[in-house]
Amino acid sequence: MMDFNLFRVSNHLPDYRQLKQEYEAFAPMAGEALSQLAEIVRQEAGDAVPNVQIKYRVKAFDSFFQKLLRRCKEPDLQIGSSYFELITDIIGIRLICPFLHDRDLIVEYLQQHHEVLEIEEKDGNGSPNEFSYASIHILLRMPPQIQAFAPYRELIPVSLQLRTILQDAWAEVEHELIYKIGTHPLNTSIRRKLAAINANLTLSDMLFQEIRESQNIRRLEILQRRTQFNNHMRSAYEVSALSQMSLEDDHQTAFNRKNQEDLLLSALEKHIEENFEEAIQLYTECLETNVPSETQSIIYNHRGMAYNSLNRFHEGLVDFTQAFEINPKNLRALLNRGFTFQKLQQFSEAFRDFEKVIEIDPYLADGYYGRALTCFSLHRWSSCREDCEAALRLQPDFQSAKSLLDKAQEELAA
Repeated sequence: MMDFNLFRVSNHLPDYRQLKQEYEAFAPMAGEALSQLAEIVRQEAGDAVPNVQIKYRVKAFDSFFQKLLRRCKEPDLQIGSSYFELITDIIGIRLICPFLHDRDLIVEYLQQHHEVLEIEEKDGNGSPNEFSYASIHILLRMPPQIQAFAPYRELIPVSLQLRTILQDAWAEVEHELIYKIGTHPLNTSIRRKLAAINANLTLSDMLFQEIRESQNIRRLEILQRRTQFNNHMRSAYEVSALSQMSLEDDHQTAFNRKNQEDLLLSALEKHIEENFEEAIQLYTECLETNVPSETQSIIYNHRGMAYNSLNRFHEGLVDFTQAFEINPKNLRALLNRGFTFQKLQQFSEAFRDFEKVIEIDPYLADGYYGRALTCFSLHRWSSCREDCEAALRLQPDFQSAKSLLDKAQEELAA
């Protein structure tokens, strides 16, 4: 039997290797319990709604660890004795049904037959440039008949998602196109297109539900229902036409944005080709256009790196400073400025920047590595070793930190 205090908190930095070892020992038990539970839920959902699809999984460790790091960054977060208390979707089940109302029927059934800890409905609404997927999220207590999971039944809830077929299709596409690649300065227009697709899928779900309801009414109400449905269809057409008018009104803005994106793409291509002089010129032309402040910060950071590649370190420092002042969340610019100070042997300034990075984001391995590099230059071998070890706990495959740790240990042994 495994230790009940799985994933116990030993200090403020989660230990990747230790957690992975414990997690991999725990995963087979979780998988067996999930398989039993999925069959129970399949039968119950089928009783409530026909044609329900089911998917389930035990969260992969790397996904668990990355989400744990994100949770640890949350302000005023209270960490108890177990990291399990922070992650509630280690065990996940997804139920996919044809219509919106089917989700409500399943929720009612689950509430009658299980201990429901929490229900949250995500409607997927956002600004015109944003998008997300809609679904109902439920946290269930692991039922007592799942004997395989007895030691952890009170500790780990079951995360259950309810989606329509269209909601699930959107979530899969969103995961592949957005979540896996992250935010990129070139994708503003793409985000708008995806937001429009998401809105159309949401509208389609609503219309499918209305169609289904209209088919269930009595024959004497068919004419009235058809009239209402046609009104809804005209309304949907008007909304679609209004959206198209808005896009046409914004044609000049979209044209300017495309020119900016083409210019920035050319700059990045020159940068990758190590044609740094042309890259700097193109970055400068980008900055002379009316780009958003967040994109300005990214461009200044890239131009600073191009300056550094030409050993024009003082110009690089100016750009890294400008990038961070425009967007204090751009820690990459602050890290680059610290590494530039390090290159110029301005160690106190470098140390200050790396300290600031760690203060803002104590779960970023690069901050510890940068400070370790400065400590090594100042012959602070013990401090260098401690920071390298911290970086490697967060990112075990950090080769530069491994090499620096070996050097620090050699100096300590000398």
